[in-house]
Amino acid sequence: MPLPEATFATARTRSYDLSVTTQGPLHPPSEIVDENGDSVVIGMTDRAAPDGSAVVSSDSAPPVRHGDGTAVREPLRLAQWARARGQLTVHVPGDRRTADFSFTFTGLIPDSLYAVMSLREHGLDPAGPARPGPLGIPGAFLSDRHGTAHYQATLLNPFPGRAAGSSRITNVVVLWMSNQLTSCGATGSRGPGGDLHAQLTLRGPAFQEFTTVSGG
Repeated sequence: MPLPEATFATARTRSYDLSVTTQGPLHPPSEIVDENGDSVVIGMTDRAAPDGSAVVSSDSAPPVRHGDGTAVREPLRLAQWARARGQLTVHVPGDRRTADFSFTFTGLIPDSLYAVMSLREHGLDPAGPARPGPLGIPGAFLSDRHGTAHYQATLLNPFPGRAAGSSRITNVVVLWMSNQLTSCGATGSRGPGGDLHAQLTLRGPAFQEFTTVSGG
């Protein structure tokens, strides 16, 4: 007796535009400061971000030796930071066991190391927070001398059904590593604003239209 053929759901694909930011999590309020040490916020704020220049804090010196190479060649200005653009395409194949995340970037800081962080559904729930983690392994990429880059990752079951305790990916954050050392989308050695700085993200929780399943 012949075995029944397996049935699969229709594959789904959607693209998202990433928005420039100076925030990863909402605390600290910014990961970029100006020459006075004040936070320059682009992202979740009830006031317009101040217009003017901003530099990464000189207190965030990389924990490497001078002979290992320079990490930051010159101060960064807010206008350069805000030129970053990115697009994310998410594709869930018919078996719904995985999801492909494909990024295209322009306007990044040239010749620089970046990491990609994933945020989970209950990431800010004090009763059971889900820590941020890398979006794929190794979770890092280099921009070229023009500030363009591509990144791709395939994850197992990143959008499980909304049962109690589910840990769906709801957002992604593209992080510039000011010390040019990778922590693969984790919190780094000095934390947000110290050695990693959020530059692109989605404006709010996303991917609700996708559902994935665990492999059988």
